[in-house]
Amino acid sequence: MAKTVCIIGAGPGGIAAAKAFLYPKGAFKVTVFEQLSRLGGLWPSNATDKGLINPSMSTNLSKYTVCFSDKTWQESEPSRPSPMFPKASDVGQYLQQYVEKHLSNPSVEIKTSCRVEEADLVDDGASNPAQWKVRVRELGAGDKGQSSVIPGDASAEPNLNATETKEYLFDHVIISSGFFGKPIIPEAFTNKEDLPIPIIHSSEFSDLKELLKDNKRAPGKILVVGGSMSGAETAATIAAQISSKIHSPEKSDIEAIEQYTLHHITSKPFWTVPFFLPPKPQVDNEKNDGKVMNPAPEFLPLDMVMFNLSNRSPEERLKNRSGIVSPEAAQKSHAAFKLFNGGEASAHASLPTDKDTDAAWLGISDTYSSFAQSGAIKISRGRVKSLADDHTSVIVETPSSTETFDNISAIIFATGFDSASSLSFLPKSILSTLGHDPSTPDLPLALSLHSTIHPSIPSLGFVGFYRGPYWGVAEQQSALLRTLWQPDASPPATLSSALANASSTIPALRSCHKESPERLTQFPMGDYTHIMESFREMQGLGPVEAANSYCTPVSPALYSTGLQGLDKGGEATELQEALRLINQEIEGSRSGKFVAKAIFRSLQGNWVLDRTIKSNISTYPSGSFIGTAKFYPRRPTAEGFSAEYLYVEDGDFKTDTGMQFRATRRYVYRYAEAEDKLSVWFVKTDNKTVDYMFHELNIICPHPTASEQTTNNNTPREVDEHDPKGLVPPKDRRWTATSHHLCIDDTYDPEYEFAFRGVEVAKWSVGYHVRGPHKDYWIGSVFTR
Repeated sequence: MAKTVCIIGAGPGGIAAAKAFLYPKGAFKVTVFEQLSRLGGLWPSNATDKGLINPSMSTNLSKYTVCFSDKTWQESEPSRPSPMFPKASDVGQYLQQYVEKHLSNPSVEIKTSCRVEEADLVDDGASNPAQWKVRVRELGAGDKGQSSVIPGDASAEPNLNATETKEYLFDHVIISSGFFGKPIIPEAFTNKEDLPIPIIHSSEFSDLKELLKDNKRAPGKILVVGGSMSGAETAATIAAQISSKIHSPEKSDIEAIEQYTLHHITSKPFWTVPFFLPPKPQVDNEKNDGKVMNPAPEFLPLDMVMFNLSNRSPEERLKNRSGIVSPEAAQKSHAAFKLFNGGEASAHASLPTDKDTDAAWLGISDTYSSFAQSGAIKISRGRVKSLADDHTSVIVETPSSTETFDNISAIIFATGFDSASSLSFLPKSILSTLGHDPSTPDLPLALSLHSTIHPSIPSLGFVGFYRGPYWGVAEQQSALLRTLWQPDASPPATLSSALANASSTIPALRSCHKESPERLTQFPMGDYTHIMESFREMQGLGPVEAANSYCTPVSPALYSTGLQGLDKGGEATELQEALRLINQEIEGSRSGKFVAKAIFRSLQGNWVLDRTIKSNISTYPSGSFIGTAKFYPRRPTAEGFSAEYLYVEDGDFKTDTGMQFRATRRYVYRYAEAEDKLSVWFVKTDNKTVDYMFHELNIICPHPTASEQTTNNNTPREVDEHDPKGLVPPKDRRWTATSHHLCIDDTYDPEYEFAFRGVEVAKWSVGYHVRGPHKDYWIGSVFTR
């Protein structure tokens, strides 16, 4: 007889679990309860769906991590690949498609608009195993969101529609209700009536105009509070919206937008990295006895670089780099983030008293660093304590004093979530057995085997209930639970051994959080590579081979062995296609793919411009220009472009004859992700509206191609003296670009050169000859920070 399994929650974790329990065929009968009226959990199903994630927000890991092993991302057109970092609404649609493809099965029943209100073990007193009694309420149209009921507290019954509850019995329960339950806002800022300013959680923010409509005061400071991932992301998003409203052709729909200032308050220093990173930020120096910064690095999505099996031996992969870290391990993390940022930068909000032996914290943003460097984001170190009596000033405790931030227009708290509401259906007795501790919201339960089980309640499992984004882990957790619960079958000896020796690391992490928080990593389950290799070891399988010495990224498809149903038919084809696409991206990066994106991202902000003009005709003056060049990000003003800058240069031009005058110039720079192209456009007389294209950059790879660099057995080739690329030492290579523009009778032939330090272009130049019936001059411009 089939075992019955209740899955609570139909987000990525619940969907992964439901898929896993389709196998072996007929062994399990699954019921999924989802309190929302749709599938997907946090992930919105369309561009207007409201929830804890803004539909237009992009994922901070690539589509090769935010996916399941047996479904690739659908391409809208063969020539236009899906975005490397999908929008949240795209993720919701991916999940819908996955369910339609894989879970239209009589063994799975999905019940939406059904909230689990209680799940408790019941024993009939006989020899039968205890079962789970699950009480479920069907929600009406006006009854949404999670219950605030405290188990056992009858007086806390919420205001519900008049719907009946139903009770079900199950052999097993899987909790996939999500780790992000209730947004946390400090108590000192809640339950305030008639406030003249809006106070919201970052999960509520999407649009600046919508936020500021509740500001009853003159334009002032916008405060973002919190220094983790969401703090950096929220601050950068607001800065981008302010920049766009100021520098777009149309008039801003926010009055006096220029008078708002953006302030980010963080309690600890943190690094930021963009969405694409160089796999090799350093190369050999001239004597080959040390390393120097790589001026012409290749780029890959950050998760491919950070979770690269080629950089860790099989033995090292089984050592957890997250959780409690040693001072030496912390120093290595700081050094790596510093290297990505050019080798000379320091963490945001750092103080002289900070130590690189403390665990490093990280934010992911393409734009945060540039906004901070230009002053568009003003960073302060401290902790927000309370609102002042005037309700428009905030008291901030800094490392050295107490300061008051006045003239506040809005406050956005990026201060995390409390997972307690995601467990509200469990009675106190079970929560106690699970080691529930509400004082550590990031570590709420003392679970084992990577937050999958608690040995004292073997019929209860958890999938995706941890602070982390890895869908591959959800698949592995689901497969582990299926193996443990499979009727008439014994788990492999390696899993039995792991289970027998299972002890939770959570108590030690909690102690560290309270006694030595500087030793605790930002994400206690953040070592994706370690978790995936550890699950593989439990299955009795050896380590995954790093087939490509340049980059073999961790992906759900790479670890699909042991996930039943993936060894035949269409699912096997999808898996093979996923691995092919990943390899295609890696090979493409070695020929210059993603470099245009990396260059474009790095242009943002302020540059010092030094230009020389050499004319061969007397009617056009030679001379020099010294000034500034500024790239202001704004929302793309045409279809087909994913990013856009208004370029403004201003300075003094001095002719060789001694004449001097002020000179300005404006262009629009655009990036098209689908074509991976950077282009420059003229503007109309309003100095903001795009007119027509000046030229499009054709990136030239300075490296030998991937096939030129290695032999068939993946060993380095000998340098060919007839290959000019191979003769140039890596330390002397540069990314270059060429183009051509015909303006009536005049031709322009730009030649670009870009020198990187880590993820940033440290220096770049463009020179071009202008030739025509009445023109013959060369113009060369050098840009430095």
